[in-house]
Amino acid sequence: MFQHNVLATSVADGPNPSWNEELCIPFRPPQDDYSATNLQMVKDILYLNIFDEYIADINQDERDHSLLIHQRIERRWLGSIQIPFSTIYANGRIDGTFRVDKPPMLLGYAKDISGTPQTEVGTDILLGDSEHTYLTMFLTIEPQLVPPESTVEKFQSIETDELLLAAENWQTDLEKKFPKRDYKSTVINFEAKSVFVMRYIRPLNPPQELLTEDNSSFNVAKSVARYVSLIPSVSDSVIFPGLCDIWSTSSQFLQMLQGDEEEHAVLLANYFLFLGKNTWLVIGSAIPEGPTAYVLTREQNDFYLWNARTGEHFNSHDNYCPLQSVGCLVNGDNIWGNIQPNDKPCQMSFNVSNSSYWKPFFHKGFSNPGLGSIQVERLTYLKPNMANIIKLQEKIEAELKKKIAEWRPRYITRWNRLCIQTFRKLLIQLEEMQGKGLQHEQFSELDQVAASYKLCGFPINLSYTEMKSIIDSVYATGVHEFASSDVEFALAVHVQPYPNNVLSVWIYVASLVRIRL
Repeated sequence: MFQHNVLATSVADGPNPSWNEELCIPFRPPQDDYSATNLQMVKDILYLNIFDEYIADINQDERDHSLLIHQRIERRWLGSIQIPFSTIYANGRIDGTFRVDKPPMLLGYAKDISGTPQTEVGTDILLGDSEHTYLTMFLTIEPQLVPPESTVEKFQSIETDELLLAAENWQTDLEKKFPKRDYKSTVINFEAKSVFVMRYIRPLNPPQELLTEDNSSFNVAKSVARYVSLIPSVSDSVIFPGLCDIWSTSSQFLQMLQGDEEEHAVLLANYFLFLGKNTWLVIGSAIPEGPTAYVLTREQNDFYLWNARTGEHFNSHDNYCPLQSVGCLVNGDNIWGNIQPNDKPCQMSFNVSNSSYWKPFFHKGFSNPGLGSIQVERLTYLKPNMANIIKLQEKIEAELKKKIAEWRPRYITRWNRLCIQTFRKLLIQLEEMQGKGLQHEQFSELDQVAASYKLCGFPINLSYTEMKSIIDSVYATGVHEFASSDVEFALAVHVQPYPNNVLSVWIYVASLVRIRL
């Protein structure tokens, strides 16, 4: 789905379906303006959804069963991949294998002993687990649009001429040997001045609410990563159209509550340093975003790569890690350029002390003069206004219910109050467990509903940017497309506030069809 235009492939069978189809979906920019400046401001998202097509009997009267069988085709949403138009436009083409974002549970499904999801009736719930789903695809824009304008002018700098010359020579030498790798020594700050990238790295305190007595635990790291991922992600081309890639400091990022991959990665790296972790900022390239920034941590004998925008972490040996290429590593003291034959994380060594693998910017013959950080010494956080949070929660729920009714103009949309009340309780538990670790026993309250209805639904978790993005995410699941008058719906919303007005939005939506005995 893109700009509310929906296209679908044919149906493919089996646990490992293959479509091998080409879909062409139209694109229309605001005001039909195809200039590069206007195209860089497009906020639309391409939703690639996976559905289970299910054929259900709809006999209204059991006396007709022996004479006539009525059936309907239902499409049940299983997961999605979301790619901003700005990402496709900036890269021109996207080709790779992507992890599907699945809900933490699916109502109406159970798992058989072979591990394959099975459609069932009642309170069967397929809980999220460690098994991931991947989709291989190729995306491009045809005909090619006017490419984004690149900034080549030189900026003023806070650095000395000697350091800038050394940085230019270091980066030029690396790019000559490895032209396809991303190397970065200086970046542009909010004042439009070039700054050494290592000045952005320093330990910074996460919100106190996320810390425990043992801040070195992996669970604290995952909680901190999730907090960073809940800050809305927006491309610099949207925030600063027509300008270069601007790097904001962590305090500026938290004030604006929006930024791209670099801002997320810098904040997460600084949080991890505060937690006492061996941490580096990774400059490289990933799918689907292209040039990006990740975070690298060392946990005992293993290295982990963190996607700060999504909160996910990957072992450095994971072949399915979205990070495809590593150009350099950065901490508060130095920059290391990757000079290994390979640049894919699973084929690399991250031992920066090995000069055969990594070329440091500062070394014995050219030592760090003591570059200070441009980050504040300590971050301050605002407490959320609970009255406003409750109003927002009620507004989102009312707007989504209104939209679902509008999307079904041929039918009356009925809401099941008992199921809605149960969903509200479950959403609070989902937030407490961050969508993981839930047990079937926690869904016992659904038994009363499942005794009379066949349930099909799921929860989705989003960061809060604007109402339109939430509405589009629900619309993309197709939950409203149940073409029948005998269906009821349940929808509940929970908004969990975190310090500095970072919000976690949970939406639980389901369809209910009465079981006819």
